[in-house]
Amino acid sequence: MKKITVMKVVTILLLSATSAMAAGPVDLDAGLGLHSKYVWRGMTVTPDLVVQPEFAANVLGIGFGFWGNIDTSDINDTEWQLNEVDWTLSYELSLPLVELGAGLIYYDLRGGIGADTSEFYVSGQVNVLLSPGLAVYFDLDEYKGTHARASVAHGSELNEYLDWELSAELGWGSEGYVNGYFPRADVTSSAGFTDALVSLGLPWHPVPFITVTPHASWAALLDDAKSAEVYDKDVFFYGLTAMFSF
Repeated sequence: MKKITVMKVVTILLLSATSAMAAGPVDLDAGLGLHSKYVWRGMTVTPDLVVQPEFAANVLGIGFGFWGNIDTSDINDTEWQLNEVDWTLSYELSLPLVELGAGLIYYDLRGGIGADTSEFYVSGQVNVLLSPGLAVYFDLDEYKGTHARASVAHGSELNEYLDWELSAELGWGSEGYVNGYFPRADVTSSAGFTDALVSLGLPWHPVPFITVTPHASWAALLDDAKSAEVYDKDVFFYGLTAMFSF
């Protein structure tokens, strides 16, 4: 049953992306990140240096992309191997004051870092001070839970080539999400806040089509997610991402 679900998700992603790319000019983005740790939604997946490639194509608001993770240590028994690939199909709509989005993500996990799953998500951001946003993810496969992330961000130009950006996020999970990702022996956790993230970035634009962003971030688990003691309760990490736009 799970193989059938995975095949359906991959087929939808590939067919939709092919149709979109045939419809008009394609915007392409490729990137490579080097980070001291791999932290996702407050969870420290890899506590050592990681390399994270990514690629995205967008046409008429329809996007298709992938993101990957490569451990540089054998902490997950996958040293210098691609142990996660996330495939994404998305649609984004820009209105005068609001950015709206929806999409499907398939998480292809390898080695011992977790189970494959897929999520459907919807998102929105208001183009006012602090750019408040909200994204809600619905797990369709492994965990059958819901995760929501609220975010704010602010930044400005330092000079012609350099900006600064400060952002914060707060995560919430349903009972299914919390018990799936943060299990506790003989205890059923309740829905509630799961994690918080604060990040400072310095995007540098040496030329118009290249952006290099060093960042420093702090993440912390909250409430029952913190009590589960499955992951580090809080973590500081940093890194550098280079993005190329075509």
